[in-house]
Amino acid sequence: MKTSLIISLLLVSILQLAPIWNIELDSNLQFASKICLVLISLALLVAELLSKDSKKRQSLEDDLSQNEEQIKSLSKELEASEEKLISSESQLKELKLKLDKLELKSAREFTDLDTNYKSIKNALVAAEDLIEKYKKELSSATKEEQVILDFIELLQRDGRFIDFVMGDITSIDDQTVGAASRVVHQGLSSLLKEFMSVESIRNEAEGESIEVASDEPLYNYSFIGGDDLSLPKEGRLLHKGWRISELKLPRRTEDRLAQDKVVQRAEVEI
Repeated sequence: MKTSLIISLLLVSILQLAPIWNIELDSNLQFASKICLVLISLALLVAELLSKDSKKRQSLEDDLSQNEEQIKSLSKELEASEEKLISSESQLKELKLKLDKLELKSAREFTDLDTNYKSIKNALVAAEDLIEKYKKELSSATKEEQVILDFIELLQRDGRFIDFVMGDITSIDDQTVGAASRVVHQGLSSLLKEFMSVESIRNEAEGESIEVASDEPLYNYSFIGGDDLSLPKEGRLLHKGWRISELKLPRRTEDRLAQDKVVQRAEVEI
């Protein structure tokens, strides 16, 4: 196409220069030369347009190639991101499973701890109740022991009871023992009357025959010589029995110490 344009351009140039060279051309050639000139101009314009179009096309192709490369790069990045996302989702699922297991384990451990706490608390409450019970029993036993010790102390103080019982009377004559017994008897009798009222169960003389009525309590009697405990019953009175109708236990102004079991202090003259 370029060669044809060059040839046409040469021919038009010759036709245009013909008047200068004194060459006469007919009207058809002149018209033809003008048409050729127009065609050449159009051809040049088309060539220029084609050239520009070719450059644009090349530029577009280059841009398209770059865009394709960018698209490929973005596609790779997208694939990598998708893989990371899939990996992250998988890790998230694993973490969620681990978290669920930990929550379940924690719930079980909390339940076990709560059960153990309740068991320990119940055991502590039971232990406290038991300790309190033992304290009351110990306190009661200590008080009972104190009452007994106080009463024995009064027996010794008023009737010289311990001195009489613990003393060795094997070498003492009966008259001396009888005199000592009189002192003990007077002291003990006075002491019993002070702290209790004593009355006989039966008023008959010992040795007499008596009848035990059916309405009398069996715990008032001890039957000797038979196993039949049904009432009424007749028999010989061996001992008339004693019953305490009123009891007033001695009271100290202050409690004894745990180690204080002294009922008669040792007396030292100085």
